[in-house]
Amino acid sequence: MSAPFDLGAVIRQVRLAYRQEGEGWRGGRSTYDVRADGDGLTLTPVRPEAEPVRGGSLKLGTARLTRGDVPVGTELARAHVEQDGHLSFTHDGYVEHLRNGEQDVEQSWRFEQAPAGEGDLLLRIPVEGLTFNGVTGSGLHFADGKTGLGVRYGHVSWVEEASGRRTLLEAEHVQGQLQVRVPTGLLASSAYPAALTTSISPEMGLDEPVPTWEPSHQTFPRVASNGTDYLVVWADERNASGSDIYGARVSGTGEVRDIAGLAISTAPERQYSPAVAFDGTDYLVVWADERNLPTATSQLDIYGTRVTSAGEVVTPSGLAISTAAGDQSYPRVASNGTDFFVVWTDERNLATTKADLYGTRVTSAGVVVTPSGLAISTATGDQYGPAVASNGTDYFVVWADQRTGVDQDLYGTRVTNTDTVISPSGLALTTATGGQYSPSVASNGTDYLVVWESAEDDIEALRVTGSGVVEGPPRIILDSSESRFSPEVTSNGTDYLVVWGYGSNSIPVNWGVGGARVTSTGEAVGLRSLGIYDHGRNNQLHPTVASDGTSYFVVWMDPPSTADNRFNVYGSRVVDGDVGMSLVKISTSANAQEQPAVASNGTDFLVVWEDQRGSDFDIYGTRVSGTGTVLDPSGLILSNRSSNQLYPSVASNGTDYLVVWQDFEGSALDIRGRRVTSTGVMPDGSDLLISTSSGNQRIPKVASNGTDYLVVWNDDRAGSTNTDVYGTRVKSTGEILNPSGIPIGTSPLDQEDTTVASNGTDYFVVWMLSLAGTNRDLQGARVTSTGAVLDASGLVLSATPTNKSNPAVASHGTDYLVVWADRSDGTTSDIHGTRVKSTGEVLDPSGLAVCKAANEQAFPALAFNGEEYLVTWSDKRDDTDWNLQGTRVLTTGEVLEPTGLLISGEPGAEMSAALAVNPQRKFFVVYSRFDASPGFGSERIRARFVSFSHPPRATPRRLTTSEDQALALTLSGFDPDGDTLTFAVVSSPSHGTLSGTPPRLTYTPAADFHGTDAFTFTVSDGETTSSPVPLDLDVMPVPDAPRANALSLSLHAGETVPVTLTGSDADGDSLTFALTSHPEGGVLAGTPPSLTFTPAQSFRGQTSFTFTASDGSATSAPATVTLDVVNRAPRSTFSVNNPFPYPGQLVGFTASASDPDGDALTYRWDFGDASPQASGASASHTYAAPGRYTVTLTVTDAFSTSVSETSTVEILNHGNGSDGPEEPASGCGCMAGTGSGAEAFLGLALLTGLTLRRRRLV
Repeated sequence: MSAPFDLGAVIRQVRLAYRQEGEGWRGGRSTYDVRADGDGLTLTPVRPEAEPVRGGSLKLGTARLTRGDVPVGTELARAHVEQDGHLSFTHDGYVEHLRNGEQDVEQSWRFEQAPAGEGDLLLRIPVEGLTFNGVTGSGLHFADGKTGLGVRYGHVSWVEEASGRRTLLEAEHVQGQLQVRVPTGLLASSAYPAALTTSISPEMGLDEPVPTWEPSHQTFPRVASNGTDYLVVWADERNASGSDIYGARVSGTGEVRDIAGLAISTAPERQYSPAVAFDGTDYLVVWADERNLPTATSQLDIYGTRVTSAGEVVTPSGLAISTAAGDQSYPRVASNGTDFFVVWTDERNLATTKADLYGTRVTSAGVVVTPSGLAISTATGDQYGPAVASNGTDYFVVWADQRTGVDQDLYGTRVTNTDTVISPSGLALTTATGGQYSPSVASNGTDYLVVWESAEDDIEALRVTGSGVVEGPPRIILDSSESRFSPEVTSNGTDYLVVWGYGSNSIPVNWGVGGARVTSTGEAVGLRSLGIYDHGRNNQLHPTVASDGTSYFVVWMDPPSTADNRFNVYGSRVVDGDVGMSLVKISTSANAQEQPAVASNGTDFLVVWEDQRGSDFDIYGTRVSGTGTVLDPSGLILSNRSSNQLYPSVASNGTDYLVVWQDFEGSALDIRGRRVTSTGVMPDGSDLLISTSSGNQRIPKVASNGTDYLVVWNDDRAGSTNTDVYGTRVKSTGEILNPSGIPIGTSPLDQEDTTVASNGTDYFVVWMLSLAGTNRDLQGARVTSTGAVLDASGLVLSATPTNKSNPAVASHGTDYLVVWADRSDGTTSDIHGTRVKSTGEVLDPSGLAVCKAANEQAFPALAFNGEEYLVTWSDKRDDTDWNLQGTRVLTTGEVLEPTGLLISGEPGAEMSAALAVNPQRKFFVVYSRFDASPGFGSERIRARFVSFSHPPRATPRRLTTSEDQALALTLSGFDPDGDTLTFAVVSSPSHGTLSGTPPRLTYTPAADFHGTDAFTFTVSDGETTSSPVPLDLDVMPVPDAPRANALSLSLHAGETVPVTLTGSDADGDSLTFALTSHPEGGVLAGTPPSLTFTPAQSFRGQTSFTFTASDGSATSAPATVTLDVVNRAPRSTFSVNNPFPYPGQLVGFTASASDPDGDALTYRWDFGDASPQASGASASHTYAAPGRYTVTLTVTDAFSTSVSETSTVEILNHGNGSDGPEEPASGCGCMAGTGSGAEAFLGLALLTGLTLRRRRLV
């Protein structure tokens, strides 16, 4: 059996294939257009509308690959469109491939063997056209400011074909070029073939970003200056997948230049504890990283990246600085103006020497000089919490040290710029009684100032010369009854500024940021405590400071309000000792958008979401055209009341929309809403109070039956005993029809996760019923358009004792499909479903397995497009970020993609999907995704159109032909997607035949058939085949001409044969016959149809005549009567009249012959001795020598037909001792009657020997 033939894949190949256009090739889909030639490729993003909007183009030049200084491969390439439709450019050392996909273009460079040369492999691609917008974890972003459309050039992966091993390589934008570097080590360790591969895709967003406070935690900031501006970095939890490293540039005047933050590292797992320094060209940011946690040898590691003064993150995936065994944590960094020196706490030797200090130089080019780490202090006990500074030449490292096993002391050492540790055993800075904590160090370009927090909560300082000499005992900068902690110090090149946190642990807690200026000699100047910032709220923590050479910039972590425990990053400038300058808000982002919902009115969409543009969440929305144009770029404000508005839901009645949400009013949660017209107008002057009953009403959902709406929610009016399901109908005019609510589910147990859908007439409400532990049943109830609850006790949709959650429901116009997340295996969540009829019958009581992939699938959503459902969910099968997956489900319950198909796999968690359908039956999927792109840095609403090949439709027809008349016909069908169609005949006609190749066929009815005939056929677009439809055929009767029957007869000369003419008539009419030609060579006599034929005596062979038959109204075609006059051969024999010849005696021969046909005969004699032949009926011959001779007589008639007879003559020999009898003188040849008995016997023998043999010839 052969493998299945995937015709759908072939159709997709044709759809996506490159095609020749001029001197290049062109391809693309509805969202992009791509052209390629020997000079590179050009990709143009397209917004698919009735008149598509084309953005500006991104032009990528020819890739140049070098290894060391040696070019790899030839520049001139041979281009070829491969069998599957993708485009290849063959070079000497590699092949470049361009493959069009549904959403993007895949670009790759394939190497059969390691590229020639030495060193790293460098890929460079000139780029022009669109504006470079920045780099994120998903790639390089380019945008068209006019249309808002853009292109993302993804980071590149090095893929080894045999093992599938992938190594991510960061793409960079450097001076108008895309650059990717493949390290030498990776090239050497790879198994070939291997390839560099990336994707290039169009981008589209929904709503313009608005800068606001980032609602998540931003903690432990650090700051450095390039001499003009500052770079502030911090640990950031805005991404739901964990803590990342973010930053922002701040000008020397305090202006924040990256209002949405710079995504410095958004690698998997957590990154935290950042530090930063500047080397005169770029910044180096370092941090502790959990991406490798846990492995057998690596847990916490140290990573970093350079950041340019322009805000470009050079290595977004992170530069591995230390990945040694054990934990590496608490990194700090300084620069001597040329390189960087990074130090950290290292636990590789935890079992022997406990925590140690290690470090390494990092060059200005980002090369880690000592990847295994330089041991700075491996003394007994713990060394941890390092700080480092440089005087422009060498470095000074300080740390907390517990080598005594009692108190915590401070030690330090100089490290040269060539990695020599001057004091491997450590230089004791202070070993005073009690602990010394949180050291910090700075240099004024010559010496160093070390500061720390003492056991008495004072801030102390100590000067150290550039040669490592400790000058004097520690000095107390500030002592106070209040606690002073976490000091940091920096220098403006001459003096220092020391900052710290201060406050008390009394209730309420009130911690602020203080500081003091210190001279190069270690003296505090002026006031010994400068109140840098204390806004009277709690928890201003972990200050840090940097200088641009003139002024200082102090940053710290601080909650934005007294009621908010989430920390943000603030800052303040200190100029000439003037502190308390205006507060700078640093860790802002674009407004967060979460919990989207969407509905279609049959033309456009309304997308709504939770929007945080201040400290609270509001409800915003925007209309989107059916082709994806955002009609309200700044959003529609649906509700921005004080307090939070959450969990929006939206439905349309086919014209306008109703949006509902949960609203906090006073001390309880209520349900409110607003109507929105198709033009974006909100006709209600204030919110619709949908439910304000006692207790909390939470998490509403709304559906429409095409006229009015049903809003449902979780309701706590029964108090603490249980949560119920309530609802109300809302008219299209905004009238609340059931202000007290309709009790839909009121079991003694909790009912949660309520949702609703309509089949166009009534509604189906679904919820989860809480059971013991975490188990929950799935229940539902039908509600009529008049508000009657048909299933007051609830329909059990799934009663398996499992942990279920997040139900969703949609209708195909009659019945429903319900889906939910189900932990049926007790560990991970899968997507299950069931169909429910409008009569309440549960069609799949054991559930449908919608998706059971590895790890977690949760938060399903679905919609129906008139032909099939699309179910989507958030999926964590790869155990990294949540991606958006989906599958189609037919109304029969068949799951078409049980393992799921990827709908969106961008970096960051993709959650909270909602679906609607446009007029072209494309699914419009909206979801929230953390967007690290420049200008965002927050959860944002994103949308995608998802389309599938719509089933084609065969067109039934009825055609007419006449009896015995062939009909040429063409099968027809329609494909909504415009795909190429193929046709197939399913059943053949019963009264005729088909010939040709579909769709062009010829129908030939059976002879003389009239009546109705039919056959069926299907049409296919390569993925889906239509249902069979008939092509009906009416064969109309026509008068049938009769048929004259041909005839063949054989006869002989002189013979008269009867000839009877015959024919047939399909209509059964009587026939008459007429001759249309006469025969030759004889006489045809009689009256048709009864005739006779007599051949002429002289005629032999075939002759014929023709005739027709007539039914009185039609005459047949002539038929032929063939007459074959057969000649018969003559008959003959002969006798010998001399039985005893001797040589010289005359022998006579007499023929006896006749001819059956009476023809004249001729004779020819052959005497068998080579003498001349004789003729005539008789002949004689004299033989010259004794012997036996064969005599042949040939008789021939007038038509050259001959017959031959033969006989043998024995000529006697005279020398045998007996002369024998003499021949009578008369010469009659008769034997004499005398002679001896012996002679008589001999004569008898001779007569016997002359027996005649005859052969008849015809």
